[in-house]
Amino acid sequence: MQRRLSDLAEEAKQAVRPLAASGALRVGTMESTAASRLPDVIRRFGSLWPDVSLQLTMGATRELMQGVLAEELDCALVARPPQASLDEARYADLDLGRFDARRIYVEDLILVLPSKHPDVKVAADLRVGTLAVMEPGCTYRRMAEEWAEGATSLRTLELASYHAILASVVAGNAVGVMPRSVFDLLRWPVDIVTREIGAVETLLVRRRGDGSDTFEAFHDILIASRGKGGLSLPSG
Repeated sequence: MQRRLSDLAEEAKQAVRPLAASGALRVGTMESTAASRLPDVIRRFGSLWPDVSLQLTMGATRELMQGVLAEELDCALVARPPQASLDEARYADLDLGRFDARRIYVEDLILVLPSKHPDVKVAADLRVGTLAVMEPGCTYRRMAEEWAEGATSLRTLELASYHAILASVVAGNAVGVMPRSVFDLLRWPVDIVTREIGAVETLLVRRRGDGSDTFEAFHDILIASRGKGGLSLPSG
């Protein structure tokens, strides 16, 4: 019933501000966002805009932002720590003045540790020697690596999925990092220790100056799915 009421509210909104959404929308997204946030968004978008082909591409934040600039993607859902400045060296190869961004979600980033691991307050408290993370360019990975700088002899293990990360943790070989929304989806039947290490914004980015009814329709459904908010990236 609640889902139907939400759909009706969105339909009423579009009736007041009609859009001519059609064609294709190429959306880049992090794997974590696709798994934990987008299933209902995609269903609602397809119901409201059947004439639009929604094309998803998975990738890490840096890769997705480059895809938007290269016009390979119309928009992308990417991550950044709320207090981070996007004119850091890691974004030196991107012309930030060409991006607009709208805040969609805020994720709680957590460490996941083996069962019975002692309490962790700082990185030096870790009792495992491996940090399991996703590919380079992942904001979540960067935050975890920065947090873990105080740990000695901690090596990085790059894995292809959050299931693989959690499997390494369950085996007792590693500490992993992931958004809590993803962790809650996995539902492993064992005790796992978690520790929050920060909040991360999920932004919907597009090239500055671009605009289409199709993009606005997608944005509106994202906002309806998880509340409202928006901001612009600094001009660099």
